Amino acid sequence: MEAYKARWNVEAAALLGPNPFISSWFKLGRVSGKLSSAPVEEVIERGADDALKLMGKAAEALTSFDDVAKYVSINRKLPSNYITKEQAKALGWKPNLGNLDNVAPSKSIGGDIFKNLEGLLPQAKGRIWYEADINYSGGFRGGERLLYSNDGLVYKTLDHYKTFTQLK
Repeated sequence: MEAYKARWNVEAAALLGPNPFISSWFKLGRVSGKLSSAPVEEVIERGADDALKLMGKAAEALTSFDDVAKYVSINRKLPSNYITKEQAKALGWKPNLGNLDNVAPSKSIGGDIFKNLEGLLPQAKGRIWYEADINYSGGFRGGERLLYSNDGLVYKTLDHYKTFTQLK
């Protein structure tokens, strides 16, 4: 349990900023004008999303470059507000209609393999690149993407894969 607490301390600090613990409590900051927190054990047992819900605040969708990059760097996967293209299509998403927010409210597209056919991202044996939409808030998808690899690299593109900037 102590190892989990230490891990959560590091992960929480990366996601939520400095000093996320007050004694044995997981501090989340202000929610509706009041300070909210949950016991570390509860966060570990239930997971961060469930712990946030327990405290009266629905888990917020992570959609910005910084938030998603931090989450991916720590967890090696996307936050729960991301679904693959296949999952979205199963819910009724039609890319040509820009209806993702209608069929999957609060969700963004992400987790599909990015093939890096042009070779603009670093290549290595066994490296797999994944992509995620960034700053999606409804309608048609924009050109901002986060690209992350199975070995920990994280890049962003603001212009739909024309240029890339390394984040991690």
